[in-house]
Amino acid sequence: MNQVGDVSILIAFSAGLLSFISPCVLPLVPSYITYITGVSFSDLSGSESARRLRWLTVSHSVVFISGFSLIFVLMGASASYLGQLLVEYQTWIIRAGGMLIILLGIHFTGLIRIPFLQMEKRFELKKKPLGYVGSFLVGSFLQQGGHRA
Repeated sequence: MNQVGDVSILIAFSAGLLSFISPCVLPLVPSYITYITGVSFSDLSGSESARRLRWLTVSHSVVFISGFSLIFVLMGASASYLGQLLVEYQTWIIRAGGMLIILLGIHFTGLIRIPFLQMEKRFELKKKPLGYVGSFLVGSFLQQGGHRA
């Protein structure tokens, strides 16, 4: 590989590492690991073997990362197609966006009320769902929602 490619890889790796150790992300790592494995801190101090817990952590983490990676790959693969589609229908998108802004402005002033804009839906999970499938889904949905700093 040429020098420019080597520098790009080094910069990308460094940026990823700095992002991971940032104060917004690093404190979340133990809770992610605990959630995706279903192992609590009390389980770690229990009588379960360290080998089993290590295997559980690694295997669930791999499935979690697979879900996370799948979403990134799908988004990257569809970005080019979506970009071409947006350029093709740019005039209609601008008009629809303008109408939407006007409609939302009228809603926010209180002149009209749009009921579905006043609703809120949440998913509250009491326990870790579905084993490996749950780890994959959490990895997929985590990427969509991003982290909250």
